[in-house]
Amino acid sequence: MDLDPTAYKILAIRWYASKIETLALEASMTMSQDKPAGYNFDRVRDVLRHAVAALVNLKVSSALIQCDPPLVPCEGFCVDDCPKPAPASGGPAQARRS
Repeated sequence: MDLDPTAYKILAIRWYASKIETLALEASMTMSQDKPAGYNFDRVRDVLRHAVAALVNLKVSSALIQCDPPLVPCEGFCVDDCPKPAPASGGPAQARRS
C-alpha cells in the first residue's frame, strides 16, 4: 500500500512530536546532584516554549494560504476543520441562574 506524500509528512511530524515528548519527559525527570530541584524542568519548559513560538511564526497570511483539499485555511494553517470564532464580548447578556 502506497501512502501519498502528505501522509508521509504527517507520519514524520507525528514521529518528531513523539520523540520530542519522550526526550522532554526523560530530561525533566533526570536529577543531578549539582543542580537545584526543578532545574531540568525549567530548561525543558524554556526549550518547548521556544519551539512553540517558532512554529507559531510559521503561520501564513490567510490571504496567501493555499491548502490541498480537504484541508481549509484556519488562522494561518491548513486544518481539517476550522471552528467558528466565539462571539465577541459585549453581546446580549445571558440570563442569570438563580
